[in-house]
Amino acid sequence: MAALGDPERWQIVLRLLESDATQKQLSAELGLSSATLSRRMNELELMGLVARERSHSPYVLLFRQPVLKVLQAGAELAEAVSTRQATVDQAKTKDLRRLEFLGKADDQLRERDG
Repeated sequence: MAALGDPERWQIVLRLLESDATQKQLSAELGLSSATLSRRMNELELMGLVARERSHSPYVLLFRQPVLKVLQAGAELAEAVSTRQATVDQAKTKDLRRLEFLGKADDQLRERDG
């Protein structure tokens, strides 16, 4: 998962899910400099996520199906967290409105009694 924490590596992995690609193709499609792409590809190779047969040959995303499953699970988790957060936000809003109402009621009582 650490491999996908970097936005540039994330873009590369998503692109390689579609099909194999050379460094030149990836650089052009993703708008990354050759140096940046080379660094990111080396990182992904060291992590065991990509490989290529020889220099200048296309990069291949290894474990394509497991990577896809991880991405899908991550998307499902993000959706669940987002839904839960929306529920929490609604409850907080309701509580704040109630407290605001109670505060105004207290102010009115103080004005009346004071």
